[in-house]
Amino acid sequence: MYKINEKNLRSVKNEINQEKYTVSNMWSHLTIFFLGSAFFIGIAIWNVFAYKNGWYNLAPIWHVLFYGEAGLFAVQLIMILFCWSDNKINQKLLVIGMVVFTYKLALDPFLTMSIFLYYGQF
Repeated sequence: MYKINEKNLRSVKNEINQEKYTVSNMWSHLTIFFLGSAFFIGIAIWNVFAYKNGWYNLAPIWHVLFYGEAGLFAVQLIMILFCWSDNKINQKLLVIGMVVFTYKLALDPFLTMSIFLYYGQF
């Protein structure tokens, strides 16, 4: 059986010692993620409203996706506005936010490409 010892965790310890996971660094990453997501989702929403199809002619699954994105934007904005002080609770919330919103930022371009392919408007 594989045993975890200090030698195996040296890289994690070095990252913590180099202060990569401080509250200010995570807060700035979340702000950058917010702006990146806003860019990609903004392009998708612009495509929906720019052409004759419009919001009301979208399939119901697209409404669910865009409302879900709006909810995640709200959660991310609340985290950015209220998790700026340096304490353990904020650090835990920001770590969870970093994981969730990193995945969200990775999937936002695919949502944008999908809405462009759905309408066929490039």
